[in-house]
Amino acid sequence: AVARLRHITLEVRLVAEKILQGAQWGGTMFIRKIAGAGAIIASIGGAPHLPAVHEVRVTAAEGRHLVEEALAQDQGKIVSLTLQPGASAFRVEGARVVLLATAESGPLTCPVRISGVPAIGSNRLVLTSPEITTSGMLCNGALDLLRQKSLEALASHPWDLASQLALASVDPARPGPRLPISGCLLASQLRLRTVRAQAAFLAVSVEVLPRTPEDVCG
Repeated sequence: AVARLRHITLEVRLVAEKILQGAQWGGTMFIRKIAGAGAIIASIGGAPHLPAVHEVRVTAAEGRHLVEEALAQDQGKIVSLTLQPGASAFRVEGARVVLLATAESGPLTCPVRISGVPAIGSNRLVLTSPEITTSGMLCNGALDLLRQKSLEALASHPWDLASQLALASVDPARPGPRLPISGCLLASQLRLRTVRAQAAFLAVSVEVLPRTPEDVCG
């Protein structure tokens, strides 16, 4: 009976040692897996960053620059639209943006006043609810044509703020506006979320998405 008891005790001890060794091995492997996961995270720059939203203030001078760049692509049409000289050619009045421009069609040249509510369409700035007026007998007689073609010019060439912000991120000499962050940006990273007219500028909220390793910037 004593020999039998000793045999059982030895078997229990061996089983306990195997369980302990297995637990130690499993614990070591678990630590190794944690370390490996940490190394992988470190190699890709840590945990992914959530998109950040910043507010950009577009001044009248900067807005004028955006409009001029957009309208410069619309030359050669039936009606050519250009902003008039002077600081007042782009301004914010209440909830609307006012543009003072010159519409040209053949020998006819007319001053036009265009106002509209700023909005976002296809990740660009646009004017909604537009109102167009002109002056002079000939120009008022051609107002229907001027209105249609002027609206077409504005609608077909919205203001590309995202591209402007991306270019400004790599060119310190380029006129604003700029995002209040450092580093190179791509236009594809930027999403225009909201825009509102405020005092003498446009306030635009811009979401900055993370850049993937495949994207080349600069």
